[in-house]
Amino acid sequence: MDRLTVSIDIGSPVREVFNYVAEQRNYTSWCPGLSSRELTSDGLMEVGAAKPMTRSEMGMNFNWEFVCHEHDPPSRMVWHSDNDHRMRMTDMLDFAEESGGARLVHHLDMELRGFLKWVKPLTLGKGRKTMMSDHVHLKEIMEDRKGANAI
Repeated sequence: MDRLTVSIDIGSPVREVFNYVAEQRNYTSWCPGLSSRELTSDGLMEVGAAKPMTRSEMGMNFNWEFVCHEHDPPSRMVWHSDNDHRMRMTDMLDFAEESGGARLVHHLDMELRGFLKWVKPLTLGKGRKTMMSDHVHLKEIMEDRKGANAI
């Protein structure tokens, strides 16, 4: 498996960042490349919860179903998806307090299959760029919310 890792410091309390990310209806606001997502396990975020997600990348549509393997508020979430024949993924998000704010470290382990295996450098480069862009969106949203609450 190949691992992509990005990290970002966010000027909001770690619990607020964790809760925002854990709330599935927020995903399309900070991950604008997702065209759909939902939590299909009675709306409860817990181990065993499932979330189908759809993303279009590199001219292809991906329909993933992620299953929650770890949910440890406010420090860690781990999701696993192996329903797409083109790739298997483990998505790990670690949250920690850092200088009064939050540090989010995101690891994405990917096992590329089929065509994606042959274009691995392109796939991994695009994945890293998308992850960083998504995290910058999250930072902007969280810090804008914090600023609005301070007024």
